[in-house]
Amino acid sequence: MKTDQFDDSIKKKLDGIQPTFREEDWDKFQAFAQAHQVPYWKVLVSKQAMYIAASITIVSLLFTTLTQYYAKKDLQQQLISVTETKDSLLVEKEMLAQQVEQQEQKNAELALALGASQNQEKHLKASVQRLNAEKHQATEADFGSGDWEVAHQGSLYKGQTGIGNTERDSQGNLIINKADESEESIVKNLAIPDWRRLKSKTWKLDSADTKAQISKTDFSYYEPEDTTQGPQRMRFSLADAYVRAGVGGVVSSAQLGVGAHVELFLDKRLSITAGIQYSQLAVQRYPNDDHFKMRNDFDFRVKFAPKIPFGAPIKNIAEQSTLVQVPIRIGYYLPLKSDFYVLGKVGTDLDISGTRRVDFDFRDKNIEQTINNVNSSIETKLFNNYLVSLGIEKRFNNFSVQLTPTYTFEQKSVNYRKEYGLGGELKLNYTF
Repeated sequence: MKTDQFDDSIKKKLDGIQPTFREEDWDKFQAFAQAHQVPYWKVLVSKQAMYIAASITIVSLLFTTLTQYYAKKDLQQQLISVTETKDSLLVEKEMLAQQVEQQEQKNAELALALGASQNQEKHLKASVQRLNAEKHQATEADFGSGDWEVAHQGSLYKGQTGIGNTERDSQGNLIINKADESEESIVKNLAIPDWRRLKSKTWKLDSADTKAQISKTDFSYYEPEDTTQGPQRMRFSLADAYVRAGVGGVVSSAQLGVGAHVELFLDKRLSITAGIQYSQLAVQRYPNDDHFKMRNDFDFRVKFAPKIPFGAPIKNIAEQSTLVQVPIRIGYYLPLKSDFYVLGKVGTDLDISGTRRVDFDFRDKNIEQTINNVNSSIETKLFNNYLVSLGIEKRFNNFSVQLTPTYTFEQKSVNYRKEYGLGGELKLNYTF
């Protein structure tokens, strides 16, 4: 027996039946669904806890990897520096030994030269003393045999006598003027030979300059350079790490958000940033529910308009989504003048949770009606984008202002975010 005729007869009878919608039936269905539904806060808390744990794990692994990398690099550099220092010290030790030996030889030669100079100085002093004694005796003998009033004729100037100057008057008589008996006049009138004036001089051999030149010895040895520190390189040390926190905003053609963040500097240039951000996406508009389903892959009526009669057309749909995100950035800072810095960053915005809010119009029995603020949670995808940025920062003591243009790329398509692209971030930071 064929069942086609039986099926056809049932279909004909069912086609003529039009079920009547009753409000109490729908209320019973909703009550049943709510009784067996998991509370939203449990889903949200468990979901956020999982995402937060994953984010902390990723940041911890990255921090540990960088720490170990820089620590290993630092130890390798120290080992190379110690080896080079050891080799250089051995070479310098040999050079110093040779220089000390050469310096000792020079010191011995200088000591001999100093002794010879001292002996020569003694001989010169003895010769001067003998010369002074001989000239003193000769002067006393010469002056003791003559008359101080009439000196030796060879010692008188023309027109002078031992007792005065001579001159003639107008009649031709010789006039003798009494000489000035002062010591200055006698010395001036007497022509004392130059060798007799040796008595009035003091002969002194000053060998201070000679001694200074001889005793001035250069004992400066070669002093090796301090190579224990090695050349200055960028190294990571926990002592160089510091933290700063701040608030900021994000703006683009598809997103507007605010948030707070914490930035960990691994050294003076490299940093890791993580935080929390509340973002509001741009409004998406659809002419009807069919177009909405085509763009979002689910039925608008089931999600947002279950109480609207099936035959009532829905139009003018406006959808706006809000997201709770965890922004993660890895940045590098290049210092400029006047506390300005150029910074480059790469990172992503992890989508933790989200909410959709829709407004729409429908017509029932030729009556236009509007429904506003229908909310529904979003099934977010944690990692769906990545971004790059290049900006500038100005620091004022502990505060800093940061402005960075960004460009966001789509990594994985999601139905709650349609647009990516160019944007910007503005942040105010405080360094602890």
